[in-house]
Amino acid sequence: MPDTLFVLGTIDRKEHKYERATRHFHKTMSLWQASGQMASHPLDISCIYRLGCLVLDQGMPKQHGK
Repeated sequence: MPDTLFVLGTIDRKEHKYERATRHFHKTMSLWQASGQMASHPLDISCIYRLGCLVLDQGMPKQHGK
């Protein structure tokens, strides 16, 4: 299930559905960690990376003067 949500988040990002993609990546991480998996697993790290990409996609650092 977490793998599927990760893929859905990736698709949503490509379709510029940023809020939905964010929810999918956060849910992926939540389910992954709730199943007892390590937070340092590549899937979890990939979610963190993709969340950062979403911030950049939306131009948020520029909006906040960074």
